[in-house]
Amino acid sequence: NATTSQAQNYSIFSLNNASSTSPILTALYNGNIGIGTSTPQWNFQIAGTRPSLALTDTSAAANQKHWLFSSQGGNLYIGTSTDAFATSTIAALTINNSGQLGIGTTSPGALFSVHGNGLFSGNISAANLIATGTASFGTTTLTNLIVTNTSTSTFTGGLGVGTSTPFGGALLTVGTSSP
Repeated sequence: NATTSQAQNYSIFSLNNASSTSPILTALYNGNIGIGTSTPQWNFQIAGTRPSLALTDTSAAANQKHWLFSSQGGNLYIGTSTDAFATSTIAALTINNSGQLGIGTTSPGALFSVHGNGLFSGNISAANLIATGTASFGTTTLTNLIVTNTSTSTFTGGLGVGTSTPFGGALLTVGTSSP
């Protein structure tokens, strides 16, 4: 029976590698379990160079069984791997050490970065919407579209209604791509 908080950190079980004194698995008296560390600080801690955790669904189809969680350089990556764990896809989700969240990218450039197409079935609210490419608003009839310029900057480019290619320098093109 441990009588001090120090005793809570004593190892009650340790499994070491035969060729070194580094622990493979450690269980402390306080209940903390460590893989790759003899002093786990949390209930379950995996330590190492680029540590990874794999979740495997043995009933899934070939090369669709494994999700990997990995900590590399202070960033958290979640991705998939082949059955041989030989290749991994680009991270499906990344959280970098600045708190930026990326989907489909390992280097998010903003608080929330999506690389690839997205689908939102609900409403999207944004204080500012900046399109660095083409902004498309669905294939159904748009009930109301309000475009305002409340800043001192000038609206450059074109707004097409009924066309995907607004004409040249025209601010508004309706139904055709040329005058």
